[in-house]
Amino acid sequence: MTVDLDAGRVALLTPQGPPVRGDIDTDLGPRGYTLTVDRERRQWVFGRGQVRTGLRFGITLDTAEPFALSYPAAFPLTVHRGFPPRGAEALPAVRGRLRSAVADRRWGDAYGVLDLLPAVDLYDLLDAVWLDDPGVVNELLLRFGEVPATAQYDRLLIVRALESFAVKPEKLLADAFDACYVHPASFARDVGRERAGLSTLQLVFTYDLVPARAIRLHADDILDTTGVPPDPPRYGAGELLHPAWYGRSSTPRMWEAKHAKIAEVEAQNAEFFATAYAAVETTTNLVLLAGSLLTSTVPAAAGGARRFGNRPVSDTLADQPGRWMPDFEGGTNMTKEAAAYQSRVCHADPGLGYYRNGVQFDGYDSGALIDAKFYLDESGMARALVKESYWAGWKALDTATRQLEAAQGIPVEWRVAGRAATGKLTELFKTHQLPIKVVHVP
Repeated sequence: MTVDLDAGRVALLTPQGPPVRGDIDTDLGPRGYTLTVDRERRQWVFGRGQVRTGLRFGITLDTAEPFALSYPAAFPLTVHRGFPPRGAEALPAVRGRLRSAVADRRWGDAYGVLDLLPAVDLYDLLDAVWLDDPGVVNELLLRFGEVPATAQYDRLLIVRALESFAVKPEKLLADAFDACYVHPASFARDVGRERAGLSTLQLVFTYDLVPARAIRLHADDILDTTGVPPDPPRYGAGELLHPAWYGRSSTPRMWEAKHAKIAEVEAQNAEFFATAYAAVETTTNLVLLAGSLLTSTVPAAAGGARRFGNRPVSDTLADQPGRWMPDFEGGTNMTKEAAAYQSRVCHADPGLGYYRNGVQFDGYDSGALIDAKFYLDESGMARALVKESYWAGWKALDTATRQLEAAQGIPVEWRVAGRAATGKLTELFKTHQLPIKVVHVP
């Protein structure tokens, strides 16, 4: 949960769609808190010693009743000043800078305006822009690929926010694919899958979305079960909404496509499909492990097959709290040096991200979810943190809050390249009482 004190706005973050937003009346000061919900008494309960008795904390949501929603056992609350009522950082001024950047086709600058905003301010800004000039939001989505590769923006979060206004939710479902193809890797021998009695057939599902994306699944990942997951779909690979498992009832179009492709494979030969897919790949410009093609594995249904990706998943990996998946951005949001640093300090293969509850981390090590920050002392973000830039600080806090909510009690650790940024982030998280360990890893 994040609160903008100046605007009197609150956002409840969820892995199942855009934040639930509303108004707040509170005496709380800017910092981080830990919150639990007493549904029976309809009360918000703060961590011991965090607040004094008698402070106001009342929430009215735009589209829901607060105590009718589901919450984790405990979750972080970040309170910040937000948009000031006037001046260069007021909402009208920020909105003007965004429109100017889009009008001048300065896509990097436009994404930069969005990148520094905490969730509640980001969605409120886009709400105002969408109401007055929806073309700005659509244009930002269409120009996603033109943002400079060296700009280290949180593109996943920005794309999710833009699509919450410009794209109907049903188009973001994993089952709302545009086409399905057999991948040529289906015909390569996989000893591990053979021993497990599983098929090597791999299916590529593409989506009529901008920015482009796709997912690749083994046919065995799409189950014949008719059960429907009790929880709604969550954000996952490709910023698509995925059910807890793929199956005959949860993803009926995928299930039908799977059986259609199995029939085609049985009627044709491997050479035919390899040639056909090569033509499709050229036409649709799909590139494995790049920004437009993602690979996903999903949990099996109860009583169903074990979880498998491109190779059998070991018991150790199966017991982990998240899943390794190819990065939606494919490294397009960072320099080669930053990508190499991330891979090295997180012990991760290049191009992979570690996902938990729809939020991407950079790795999982020694029981902690890891995020790598290539903030060298001379970098722009490090300088902004040292100067105690308002938006730089709240960008870090907003990212930290989302990660803690997704972690649900699992330790989170940031590994930072520069000493200056390490010190400032440590100080920032301590001030706001966010339990994230910050480690200097050169």
